[in-house]
Amino acid sequence: MMESRTLVAWLDDLQTDAVPSLAYAGGLGVVGGIGAGTFGIHVLHLLTESERLYTRLLGSFVPMALSAVLFVMMLRAHRHRDTDAVARIGAWSFVGAAVIVALGVVSVVYQRANGVIMADVLFVLTDHATVGAILGALIGSYDGQRRQQRRDLRAEHERAQQLSNRLTILNRVFRHDIRNAVNVILGHTDHIRAGRMDRMQAAERINEKARELQEMSDCARRLERLLDRETAATRPVDIAPSLRTKASALASEGVVVETAVPESVAVRSTPLIEDAIDELLNNAVEHNDAQTPRLAIDVQSSRRDDEGDGTVVVQIRDNGPGIPEHELDVLERGHETKLRHSSGLGLWFVHWVVDASSGRITFNRNRPRGSIVELHLPAATATDVGPHD
Repeated sequence: MMESRTLVAWLDDLQTDAVPSLAYAGGLGVVGGIGAGTFGIHVLHLLTESERLYTRLLGSFVPMALSAVLFVMMLRAHRHRDTDAVARIGAWSFVGAAVIVALGVVSVVYQRANGVIMADVLFVLTDHATVGAILGALIGSYDGQRRQQRRDLRAEHERAQQLSNRLTILNRVFRHDIRNAVNVILGHTDHIRAGRMDRMQAAERINEKARELQEMSDCARRLERLLDRETAATRPVDIAPSLRTKASALASEGVVVETAVPESVAVRSTPLIEDAIDELLNNAVEHNDAQTPRLAIDVQSSRRDDEGDGTVVVQIRDNGPGIPEHELDVLERGHETKLRHSSGLGLWFVHWVVDASSGRITFNRNRPRGSIVELHLPAATATDVGPHD
């Protein structure tokens, strides 16, 4: 009953999934083809030969059961959805069948040379092919699992290195920015106590630095969410509503905002991508020294291939002073040094969110002044945004 449900699910998948790769289809075809072919030969033998029950059991029913095992192994291989593993199972199954059949042929030739004539050679070699294909499929399955474990270990090692690098960056930024903010707060506090500075002016400066510390705390909390695998997992996200909402909010604050955003823009990314875009927009406004701050938000989609994969480009242009070159250099290097560091966590947060979404970010100068930031994000496919059971 369970295998019948698996078969139904497999047939449903073939109707809804994208066209499988040649290696994937070939791997399934080899295993399933050997199973179906040997099963058919044994059915033919069962229908055309009149034998005793004992002979039928050993000569037909048992081999037919082994052929059915191959078909079940094909269904189980399909459930893994791993092209490399399925291709290896198919290749090993073919090699196993070929080797065992070759040994069987050598045995038959040797016996004939010694005057021993074997009856039903075709069916005997069919049994050899079935057993060899099963052994090969088992070896291929083990080989695929071993390679997957190596890939998992490599991925874990890369993730550990990535986390170590990010923790180093967080440590440098926190130590530098927190120390500076605290020094400013303590310095202005001393000025107030000594009466060397206007209280309101000092209070405003202290409040400014306190807000910077609060923003750093909020950003650190978002970075903590980014480190959580479940939260950072990619999924379809429609970024159009949040872009329009943010544009309206900035316009109400006196920023001139031009938008070219489609009704719906579905990307495949971590849900934190909306926070990252908000960070870019806030950064463009906060550091804008123009008399009338201007922003332009442009979203475009481009198709890459016939399977529907594509890229969504979110472009943000402003008329501010531009992002300092030393900060862009730090982001391009991917790490900070004792002499070169960024002035906060905001751009690092954007950089890491885009990276977690399998996208990329570019920074360019806007002429005569300002910055152009582009986010290149993978577009969600029809399967991603369609209904899920």
